This record gives sequence, C-alpha cells and structure tokens, in this order.
Amino acid sequence: MTLHTGSGTNTDADLYWNRGSAVWNDGGDTIIVTTDTGTEAARTTYE
Repeated sequence: MTLHTGSGTNTDADLYWNRGSAVWNDGGDTIIVTTDTGTEAARTTYE
C-alpha cells in the first residue's frame, strides 16, 4: 500500500489523505500501519 498526503481516489493499493500541505518532515515522524483489529503491520520512522 502507498499512503499519499494529497488527494486522489482510494484503492486497495493507494490511500489518500486529501491534505493540502505536507504532513511528513524529516524530524523523526513515525508512521504506524495497523490492521482492522489493531495489530501493527508496519512501522517506519523518518529521520
């Protein structure tokens, strides 16, 4: 799956947040992807 900050149409492979400005900065942000039941599926920290 690819998470997009901007706008678009969600699909099984792409999820769009429809944000008008950047969300990620290189200051240690962490994204955690979870399943429907809350199990962690992936984690990445941007440094």
